[in-house]
Amino acid sequence: MNSCDSLVEENKDESASASLKWVNQQASVVIWIFSGFELEDNAPLYINLYAMFDSVQTYQDTQIEDCAAFVGAYKDAEFVVIVSTKYALRIIPHIHDLKQLHSIYIYDLSNNIDSIVLYSYAKTLGVYKTVDHLFHQLADDINHKKFSVPLGDQDQYDAFSGFPIIPSRKIAKWHRVQSNFDVAMEIYNKIVETKNINHFNGRMSFYREIARASNHVLYENDDFAHIIQWTIFNYFSSAHYLPEYYNEIAQEYYFIGNTIREYNKSFTFDTNSLALKCYRKCVDILSHYAPKEHRSIAECYDSIAKSYVTIGSNEFHSAAIEHYEKALLNIPSDTSCAWLINLLKTYSKSIADLYIVAEQFNLAICHLLKAIEYERRYLHITMNINMPYYAHAAVTTNKNISKCYNKVVDIYEILASRYRTKSLTDLETTKDRHDSFNCQYLLPVQAATRATTIFKCLHDHELALYYHDIHGHTCDKCHTYYESGVPSWRCEEHDSDKC
Repeated sequence: MNSCDSLVEENKDESASASLKWVNQQASVVIWIFSGFELEDNAPLYINLYAMFDSVQTYQDTQIEDCAAFVGAYKDAEFVVIVSTKYALRIIPHIHDLKQLHSIYIYDLSNNIDSIVLYSYAKTLGVYKTVDHLFHQLADDINHKKFSVPLGDQDQYDAFSGFPIIPSRKIAKWHRVQSNFDVAMEIYNKIVETKNINHFNGRMSFYREIARASNHVLYENDDFAHIIQWTIFNYFSSAHYLPEYYNEIAQEYYFIGNTIREYNKSFTFDTNSLALKCYRKCVDILSHYAPKEHRSIAECYDSIAKSYVTIGSNEFHSAAIEHYEKALLNIPSDTSCAWLINLLKTYSKSIADLYIVAEQFNLAICHLLKAIEYERRYLHITMNINMPYYAHAAVTTNKNISKCYNKVVDIYEILASRYRTKSLTDLETTKDRHDSFNCQYLLPVQAATRATTIFKCLHDHELALYYHDIHGHTCDKCHTYYESGVPSWRCEEHDSDKC
């Protein structure tokens, strides 16, 4: 006997099968008792049940008592039970003698159970090595009229009117892979109808898949059409489920915006406009129902700013700055929350970069100095100075602070370069006959300027800073002090504050 054959002996009394005629064909019900992902892993076989029987019910291994109660309660129905050997002896003794039990099919025969024990129950029609073998035999039994199932000439998918209590999302996805989008949609609709989803976010998760299926989007592929359907469903949710599920709805708007930004690398204005619209809906909902959700609101403003940066024109560049400012204003500047301080320093650097591009250098310097302050606060809040890895964290913080200071230096270099150019170009117009006269007066003025204390002071410090960059030495001509948190330098050699 090969592995695909039933373990039923070929000379088994045919009268046993003959005695198991369907009394009420229209009430035929299949029950499959399974465990874990067993049902979903056999999705194609599970689908075939719908081509054989009017109704299919599924029970997990933790629901065996409920299954027995269900079979016992419907005395006018007739049941076919499919169960693995692992759970067979837990369910069969409770239902075997019930009139409504028509037959039992058992699979996954293991070495630690004797098939004779299973066949001691008269209604056991077969014990099979695998569930695949079981289904082949079940189909063969139907074809050989061991019992009949009232489907007539209906298409195999018409049997969905008797959908199971707990349909599977994996089966719906399997149909999407096969491009059976209509069937997938029917399964999804049944999931929404029959499954009690108390957590609203679960409904949203279902609808993301439904939206893809309704637009014929294959599994694991993204298409902008499903985003439109997803958005429409969110609009519906906003109208019907606020304020009870405000957080879930707001987050869905945020996810839609992120999906557009992440999966549509080549933005058109229309898609980017939809992302901005979703982000704004998120901000509106959270600002109204949860104004203290500082982090979520700030992150949404950050996403809006990044969307404007993506568009790239000067008009939207200003809008990006505006929304970064809103993100900063939404977070209390005196917060002691590490997450919020991290956002403050990140946004301060981002807006400083935008101000540099916009050539608003004073505002850029202001935000860079704030970023330096937030870097120090973040280190002190998240790290205890006695921790063994504090030094490493401090080094990282110092690197970030140095980058900010270097940007300030770059700004001053830009300004210095411009003013050097102005010193050569932004002069009163003269005629050729005046040039020799002007030079006679300009040269003595230059010489006099170079002889002044302040010029010498600046020149000496410039050299000292140069040596510092090369050799790592500090400037021995001055010391640093702070006024209102702003660093200043006092020159000891020349007794001047002009440095």
